[in-house]
Amino acid sequence: MALLHRALQLSKDSGIYCSSEADLFVLLDLLGTQSPTIYNYPYCADAEFRQLAAVERRLKKLRLLDGAPRMFKVRKSWSSPVGIEDDHLPFMHRGVKILHVIPVPFPAVWHEDSDDASVIHRPSVTSLGRSLRVWVAEYLQLAALLDDPAKDAVREEL
Repeated sequence: MALLHRALQLSKDSGIYCSSEADLFVLLDLLGTQSPTIYNYPYCADAEFRQLAAVERRLKKLRLLDGAPRMFKVRKSWSSPVGIEDDHLPFMHRGVKILHVIPVPFPAVWHEDSDDASVIHRPSVTSLGRSLRVWVAEYLQLAALLDDPAKDAVREEL
């Protein structure tokens, strides 16, 4: 949280607002347990979330995400308002698009004594990491790197 406040203070001190500096704020939170369900919350960047969900589907189809069920679920509508108070709010208030990667319901072990490394589910973490790496590469339009001599190293990282 201190880093977040420092980043906002630097932005404020410089007279530059976050919305002119940041294209998208991605918040990864409460991740690591088995079978999280992550939705496209109404306040989130819809196109970016749908792209992330599509990446996960493609990797599943290629059998590159074995051992974990699909995490990213697109909802067409919400019957009640959804709001999660978290570190994204100062950026959202400054007009920065938000991609909030947080499971709902929150993990049962959250804020419990049992919330330790033993609850980390390696297949879920691996699937999430692979999906995010490919999504980031696509979002940043890094495909051009795949055409140069280092493409094998880049593909291994993705």
